[in-house]
Amino acid sequence: MKKLTCILLAALLALSAVAFAIAEGNAATATATVEENLTRMLPMLDSAVRNMDALYEAAKTGTDETAGEIADAATAYDAEDPVFVWNVLYLAARNDWQNNPNANMSEYKVLTLPEADVLKLAQSCFYGLTELPEVPEQDPAKKQLADYVGYDADAQVYTFAWAGDELRTNEETYIAVNGYAQVGEETYALVTEYLSKDDSQVKSFIVRMGDNLSASLFDEDVLPYAIESVELNIPDYTTADGQTLTFTECHMEFGKPAPEAEATPEPTQKPAETTGYSELKQGSRGDAVTKLQKRLTELGYDCGKADGIYGSRTSRAVRFFQDALGVSQTGRATGEMQQKLFSANAPEYVHYVLLKKGSSGVRVEDLQARLRKLGYLANPVDGQYGETTKKAVALFQKDAGLKVDGSAGKQTLKALESKKAPHCEAYIALKKGDTGDRVTEMQKRLVELGLLEKADGSYNKKTVAAVKAFLALIGQDGNGKTATPETIQAMFDYKPAEPTPAPTEAPTEAPTEAPTTEAPATEAPATEAPTTEAPATEAPATEAPATEAPTTEAPATEAPATEAPATDAPVEPTAAPLEAITEEQMKTFITAVQTVLNDNTLTKSDCIAWLQARLTGSSRTGVYDAETVELVKAVQTKLGLTGEMVNGVAGEDVITSLKDVTPAK
Repeated sequence: MKKLTCILLAALLALSAVAFAIAEGNAATATATVEENLTRMLPMLDSAVRNMDALYEAAKTGTDETAGEIADAATAYDAEDPVFVWNVLYLAARNDWQNNPNANMSEYKVLTLPEADVLKLAQSCFYGLTELPEVPEQDPAKKQLADYVGYDADAQVYTFAWAGDELRTNEETYIAVNGYAQVGEETYALVTEYLSKDDSQVKSFIVRMGDNLSASLFDEDVLPYAIESVELNIPDYTTADGQTLTFTECHMEFGKPAPEAEATPEPTQKPAETTGYSELKQGSRGDAVTKLQKRLTELGYDCGKADGIYGSRTSRAVRFFQDALGVSQTGRATGEMQQKLFSANAPEYVHYVLLKKGSSGVRVEDLQARLRKLGYLANPVDGQYGETTKKAVALFQKDAGLKVDGSAGKQTLKALESKKAPHCEAYIALKKGDTGDRVTEMQKRLVELGLLEKADGSYNKKTVAAVKAFLALIGQDGNGKTATPETIQAMFDYKPAEPTPAPTEAPTEAPTEAPTTEAPATEAPATEAPTTEAPATEAPATEAPATEAPTTEAPATEAPATEAPATDAPVEPTAAPLEAITEEQMKTFITAVQTVLNDNTLTKSDCIAWLQARLTGSSRTGVYDAETVELVKAVQTKLGLTGEMVNGVAGEDVITSLKDVTPAK
């Protein structure tokens, strides 16, 4: 009994310890004032409010084709909509990255955040959100989100392009929290959006927040609240259960540009208690910056002239020093970093450092930029040495005659720097989101094939559709989001057949008949001219073929007929006179192709080109002409169809039979 009592007492003490630990973990948030907690939430509140404002404006102006849907959902802060979620997260990441020690901002203005950090942002921006949705293709403004937000599964990081802090200071609006109210476990913030130029009010919102539930998922400190809803502020606003809010006045601003006279950051810097150095960053000026620059130069980190101005070159030099220290490469010189910089054992600059899969930072950015210039890489420069960068390095090593291992050591880096570095002559794999010369190269070929309007160097949605159409043209499946080297090779090898066989056959028969009508014509002179007998009346009859001679002799008049199909391919309206099936039959045919190929995006031209590519001897004119009808009839006959079923209109039976046929060359 005594032993049992001891066991129960020990268990009770253990449970008490756990409860105490949980309470202690929440102590920071519990003891912080509401205003302090709201101050920490300002970057997220700014993102939430400004994205909601965008929805209201779209609904009000009706400029967006989905304005009706937006108008219905304008009061909903929708955590179920991936587009809306990522629009909010994009701005939240940009607002808050300087407060995150794990954030990495490249000189190319690409922000990199670990997946766990993005999830923490998401759980603060959306109450109850437990996992990140996939990045969708478009946002409500018809911009390609995938062009701005990327995900590296190997490194488990998200990238946010053009998310530099200088963009935030150029925004047209800023926000201020002007009051708060607490009802039960929920906190309501009165958030107002203002124009930066004259401080005039744009809109006022009520933001409802609950306690952040992610505190149990992360060991480190998390933001205090999670946003549940954002609604326009209206007179006599009441909660969902009918309570009228009474706000406590306060005022915290976010995103308001500082007056020029107060732009110097040094006075606001808090000296580090343990180092005695004040943090320096881009925009800082003065003797402390000059001293920093001289020390960097002394150690071999190139920051240019020591002019006391902390610009991009100084930030880059600091990033190289941070790389040598093995710390986050923020480009900001913290007090702790300066202490190491001025120490006697500060690491000197090393020009060649081994880079391999998993490496990250400023050196990887330089490597990627050089590989892009030489044509081995099309990925945006993001500072992450993933599988694509490894393959690009391996391809360069092969061309340069080096050991092929995909890692960039001294020999590889030295060869890359050389003026004699080989340019990539092979086709490389491209995917949605890639940019640069290699994308332009492929796009120009797609333009030549009539599948794309213009080449702009960005593998965007239009390029995806063009690649998908080409794959369908050559009988391959694919969503168009990737283009393998083999696919690109096929693009350049593809030669559409000359669209002239059908028109050239008709004229060849007329000339062969002309000689048969010439015999009577030669006899006409043999008849005696003075007499006007019946034979003379026969002469016109025999001359009738002679009147046809001009039609057979006039290749010039036939030339346009043979040229017409060539203009039909790119200019669809001129194809109408040559179509050999009715409009209703055409609709039936297109539906059959889309159904069998399971692709509703295929256009009329796509469907015809796909069919003709599989019919041996097809002219591939892009027009459902008489020749195509005859070829389809032959297929229908082979399939055992009879009577009216042999009509030359390709239905699902014909399309299915041709699906696995290799296209005719």
